[in-house]
Order: sequence, then structure tokens, then C-alpha cells
Amino acid sequence: MPSMPSMQNAPAVSFRIRPVTLNDRNAILQLEGLSFDPDAWEGEEIYSSRIEQFAAGCLLLEESDEVVGFLTTELWSVEHWTEELFEEWPEEVCSHHADGHSLYISSIAVHPLHRNRGHASVLLREGLRSILFKYEQIEQIILTVAESWHPARRLYARHGFEQRLLLRDFFGGNALAHHDGILMTVSRSRFLHLCESNTVLHS
Repeated sequence: MPSMPSMQNAPAVSFRIRPVTLNDRNAILQLEGLSFDPDAWEGEEIYSSRIEQFAAGCLLLEESDEVVGFLTTELWSVEHWTEELFEEWPEEVCSHHADGHSLYISSIAVHPLHRNRGHASVLLREGLRSILFKYEQIEQIILTVAESWHPARRLYARHGFEQRLLLRDFFGGNALAHHDGILMTVSRSRFLHLCESNTVLHS
């Protein structure tokens, strides 16, 4: 990926998005620890499985050779979105399928010291575009986010994601008890149109 344009009178910053390897697990776990409450940590085994199953859908964002963000995704085969689906989480649909037509964002994080500088937008926009171009069968992108995570919700809304379902008590654990979740989706065509036209929506 080429260097992003620098701000006027600011030094050039070089961003690079590249596929994750198993050797990157420690960097991902470190970012996870800095970005999420312990109740939301997923651990080395889950990330290893994601990388092994869908390496092309797991990406790192580097700034001047420093890992500052990561994105992991899966291909799902889901016909109907219901609250019950996310309560039961059936493996036959809510897990990676090579021929799946829904791209599920399983995790995305940016180092706290690099937030509010556009890194998450770069990772979301350029990372997802690279996956969509490789997998033409993808029809939509989906994610779940805590209702209380307002900055994340605004980020997704700016990239065309819209609320589809309210998932009651979706995020559990001590610190996240009783936090509702939101299923957000955007179609492939809408997301790419916004990227290609360089349009940013205002939420």
C-alpha cells in the first residue's frame, strides 16, 4: 500500500497494511490487551484459528514499521439475521466458511496512542477493500458493537454501516454485564462506492 498523503507542514507518515502471520500473534495480543476490557479478550487460540482459516482476512496496520492496528474477519453463510441467531451462535453459520457471502468483522483495534488520527479509518477502508477485491462473492459486511461504544459506532456509520438488530445483553462479563450489542451491516456496493468516491458520511 502506498504512503498516505501527509498533512501540510507535517512529516510524511508511511502506512502499510499487510496480511497477518502466526508470528504476529504476540503483537495482536498486546494490542488486544491495550484496547479491550479483559472480559472481551479472545486469546491466542482464537486468533491462531482465524489466521489459519482465513489468513487473507486478517490484516495488520503498520506505521513506520510499528504495528499500530489489526483487523480480523471471517466469511459467514447467513440467510436471515435474527436476535436468536446471535444468542445460539450456531457453528454451521456463525463461523468461517470459504464460500460465505457475508464478511464478518470479528475484531478491529488500534493502539491507544495512535487513535483519533485516522488510523482506524485507514484500516477499515483499505483493509476491507483489499478483502472485497479478492473475494467477489462477498455481498455484505457485518459486525457487532456494544451500544455504549459510541466512537466505534460513529466510525462505522461514517463508512456506511447501518443498525440492523439490537442484541440485548450481547456483551457479558463483569465489566460489560448487561451491555446491549448492535448488529450493523453495509452492502458491498455501498461500501465500495463510498470508498471510491472518497465520501465520508456524517453521523
